Amino acid sequence: MITIVFLIMYGIQIGSSFDQERLFLVREKRSTWMMVEQNFHRYYVPLNPGDEMDVGDILAISGSIGELKITTYESMFNFQSYLADRGVHSIIHIESMETMFRFPFRFSSILHHRIDLLDPNVRDAVSQWLWNRRHPD
Repeated sequence: MITIVFLIMYGIQIGSSFDQERLFLVREKRSTWMMVEQNFHRYYVPLNPGDEMDVGDILAISGSIGELKITTYESMFNFQSYLADRGVHSIIHIESMETMFRFPFRFSSILHHRIDLLDPNVRDAVSQWLWNRRHPD
């Protein structure tokens, strides 16, 4: 399914006449950042908590691309190395962002709904395992 979305995105890019705005596929999303891809290049994008996008969406982003610089501390998790292992070496400084195509299945909402149906003791453990955080209840 991701392959079909990628082919659609690539076809739109070929036919597009925009020079300042580019299309990106959302590959991974967290609460404060996401990884987007364009023509097999991956980028880190910082997010606001209210941004409404999910994996598989196609976004039109205008802005500038810069070198990814994240501060790491001794004996702490090296987030920049983690991103580099996933193919991310640059950051996009966003001027504007618009969702061009929403992937029809919102996997994050399906997971949250399924977790809410679990027994409270199991729900907390599954939530920690999936997102490394506690369930609100």
